[in-house]
Amino acid sequence: MIILNALSKDIEKAFKAGRPKHFTHGKLMLRATQEAKEIYFIDEGFVRVYTEDSRGHQLTHTVYTKGEIFPFIWIASTEKRDVYYEALTDCTIYTLPRLELQEELQKNAKLSYEMMLQVINQYRIYADRIENLEHKFASERLAYSLLFMASRFGEKRGDEIIIRAPLTHQALGSTINLSRESISRELDKLVQRGLIGTEGRLFVIKDFAGLASQFKKPISPDWWGLQEQQDQPGNL
Repeated sequence: MIILNALSKDIEKAFKAGRPKHFTHGKLMLRATQEAKEIYFIDEGFVRVYTEDSRGHQLTHTVYTKGEIFPFIWIASTEKRDVYYEALTDCTIYTLPRLELQEELQKNAKLSYEMMLQVINQYRIYADRIENLEHKFASERLAYSLLFMASRFGEKRGDEIIIRAPLTHQALGSTINLSRESISRELDKLVQRGLIGTEGRLFVIKDFAGLASQFKKPISPDWWGLQEQQDQPGNL
């Protein structure tokens, strides 16, 4: 598994002193219009973050996983936004009261530093999503999304990379502003070319180089670490 930043033991220890919660697949965990009382830390599972447009269509912002925190804005502000957090799989979460966490951050410099690094890392996720949306062609948006998800959730299996975050065509399309019909059509093209496959709700990258060739130059120098790891045996 590629990890964009190592799981902070200090952050994990702080949150595991809090209250554990368990959510089943599909359960709405939090709506950020609620009163800002607790900060959430993911111990196991995947969490989908989305909003709804004026017609009630869900627009997926990102997917969070183990070691990631939400809503970050509540650490410093009680601002409310109409954002939903849904358990994409069965999840185990730890929560801390926001005021308790604020107090601990003010007196614990090491924890504050680790939290700053975590904020930066999760900011990068959104920055990459914005860059993804700047690509004009649907094929490029989809290839970018699949490669980025592989860097976050990928597990190497021989010459293939299986993306462990389960996403429907609708949810995947909504992350890159494509309809379900458009995303299904583009996915079918990649399957026919032998670049990707599927196993249930999981996507499998079968030809990393072929998928990366959608772009004239790498999105990042080593494709978020994928290029280096692709040449090595074992797990990403």
